[in-house]
Amino acid sequence: MAEANRRVVGLALLRAVAGEAVRRRLTCVEWGVRGDNARARRFYRRLVGAVVSDNRIAALIGPALVAVASRR
Repeated sequence: MAEANRRVVGLALLRAVAGEAVRRRLTCVEWGVRGDNARARRFYRRLVGAVVSDNRIAALIGPALVAVASRR
């Protein structure tokens, strides 16, 4: 799968998960990312408000979660 297609699919998946979390009135979504997966870590950091911590946990919290959920 081409790099651009992976990004489109990845962003669509995150938007769907964020949308479901907002629908359920959750305030945070967290997921794991391998420490050696630099491409994924860069992708998640480019999301508005996504945080990738040193312990390999990424998160969308509060307003950032709502922002990703509402992007079209």
